[in-house]
Amino acid sequence: AYRPLMAGEQVLLDYGSSARPSWQCLLSYGFVPNLYGPVDENEKVEINVDGEYFEVTARTIPYFLVAHLARTRGGENLDNWDPVVAPPMAMDIIDILDNAAYELGKNVIPARSRRSSNYAAQSIADLRYSQQRILLHLKDALERHSDMMWRNWNMNNWQVDKNDEVVFPVY
Repeated sequence: AYRPLMAGEQVLLDYGSSARPSWQCLLSYGFVPNLYGPVDENEKVEINVDGEYFEVTARTIPYFLVAHLARTRGGENLDNWDPVVAPPMAMDIIDILDNAAYELGKNVIPARSRRSSNYAAQSIADLRYSQQRILLHLKDALERHSDMMWRNWNMNNWQVDKNDEVVFPVY
C-alpha cells in the first residue's frame, strides 16, 4: 500500500492489461471483471459474420466488417467503393449484433441470481453475459445513430477510412 489503511477500508486491485480482455482475465485470474458496472468501451467481442470473424467493441465496428457487408450484401465493387455505413447497412449490422447477443444469452443466468457448484460453468456463463452486454451496448448506440441517419440522411457522419473503425457516439 502507498499509505496506511484504516480498518475496514476498501482495497482495490488493478490487474492492468493482463486482465483485458475479459477472457484473458478469466484465464489468468479465474474471474470475469466488471459484470455489473458500466460497459468497458475498449473490451472486444468477436462475432462471426458469414464464416468470417470480426472484433467489435461497445463503440466500434471494423472497416473490414463494413467492406464485407458491402461486398456480400450489396454486391459492391470495392475497387472504387466509398466506405459509408448507410442506414440499410446499419440495419444489417444491428440484426447481426442482435443475433450474436441472443446466441450468447441462451441459457445464461447472471451470477448474482444463480447458485452453481460448477465454477467453470459459472465462469463461462459470466463471460458470455459480459460479451452480450457489450454487443447490446453497441447495438443500442448504432440504433440511435441510425435513427438520426434516417431522419437526416447525413452520410458524412458515417465516412470510414480504410483500416480504421466506425466509431458511434454514446448518447
